[in-house]
Amino acid sequence: MDLGTHFRAPMSSKLKLMTALFLGLMTVVLLVVPPPANLFVLAIVATTAAFSVRGYSVRPGVLLVHRLGWATRVPLDGLVSVESEPNATLGSIRVLGIGGAFAFAGRFRNSTLGNYRAYVTDPDFCVVLDLGSETVVVTPDSPARFVDAVLWGAKSRT
Repeated sequence: MDLGTHFRAPMSSKLKLMTALFLGLMTVVLLVVPPPANLFVLAIVATTAAFSVRGYSVRPGVLLVHRLGWATRVPLDGLVSVESEPNATLGSIRVLGIGGAFAFAGRFRNSTLGNYRAYVTDPDFCVVLDLGSETVVVTPDSPARFVDAVLWGAKSRT
């Protein structure tokens, strides 16, 4: 099946601006804080960048969330539903994670979804996966094709 199993994670204008502001602030702090304490600033930037969301791939039985040099595996076992829901993350609060530098990633909560795990770069492209035991929100560049790919991936478990 060729549904296009790799999807980009487009960055919204808001996320681009927030990332630029974060990097600008970290640059100022880096210049102000003397060595070796300024290495802590570099560690913050590197860690935050490592958790950025670069894209998504659907494989039999698993969704891969591509990060900088690694991928987070999201098993599709127990998939209850997968739906394109633009702006599903509106009104969310961050419980644990990054919220605006390179991505909105981690644990979040809102009144519509309850608790959920986010790998979000542009809320206009939200796809909500109900995995039974948890809810996951991603933002692939083609939500409709992504939904089809996840349905295929869930049926094609290996």
